[in-house]
Amino acid sequence: MGNKQSGSMSNLGKKAHKKFKKTLRDMEYKKRKNKEEVQKREDANPYTLEQRKEKAEMIKTQGNDEFLKGKYELAISFYQIALKHSESSIIYSNIARCHLKIAESLPEDLSKNQLDKCIESCAQSLSLDPENIKAIIIMGDCSIKLAHHQMNSLFLEEAIEYYNKAIRVCQNKKTPINIVEINKKIINAHKEKQRLDQNLKITRLLEFKHKMAKILDDRKAKLMQNIHDYEECHELIELAKHEENLMIRIKKKIDQIEGRVMNFANQSRFKKKRD
Repeated sequence: MGNKQSGSMSNLGKKAHKKFKKTLRDMEYKKRKNKEEVQKREDANPYTLEQRKEKAEMIKTQGNDEFLKGKYELAISFYQIALKHSESSIIYSNIARCHLKIAESLPEDLSKNQLDKCIESCAQSLSLDPENIKAIIIMGDCSIKLAHHQMNSLFLEEAIEYYNKAIRVCQNKKTPINIVEINKKIINAHKEKQRLDQNLKITRLLEFKHKMAKILDDRKAKLMQNIHDYEECHELIELAKHEENLMIRIKKKIDQIEGRVMNFANQSRFKKKRD
């Protein structure tokens, strides 16, 4: 039973990770399919591309202000309005960052929806700019959260891959970003992976111990029942033996009495004849 439970926990983790990877693939496919439609909408827009970008930038700035105030839901609203004017990898990564912040403020059992939205926004951001370092790092941070939520170290491996990718992009583009901080994230992710893997081993050992204890308890109960049944059976046998001995003694007594009666009768007949 315990091994099956451990296996089911492991299978659930693998399924969650596969779902995570499938979500990313689905988003990329959806983005490619919608690209032409987006282009048509932009072509139909009466404003020039530059005008739309300026409008989007202005609204994005308002969203940034709300983000700094900690009003993440309101910031998302501004970013979504900005996207209607002009799609931007940066705006999508800003939305992802908001969802991650909201997830961090919620209990783990309530944060999954926000983490899913964070992944979706990051995927959209990276589909527009695969080298958006902010989106790559946020994907790593989100993977860390998912690892805690799903208790699955596979997400930590994903996080490490994203952080390493961020460093490579940073070095290639010579982007001014704190590589030391990213390396700290990688080190922490490795430590967290070791901790989760160790906890999983401990959980499996405890489940195995519980299983063996249950088997021993069941066997002990069965043995005690067998002993009880044996004792009852033994008592019946002893009682039967006692009754058999009693019947033998009674029969002997009866035989003795009958013998005495016969002797007395014989003596009486002999006496009468003599008289």
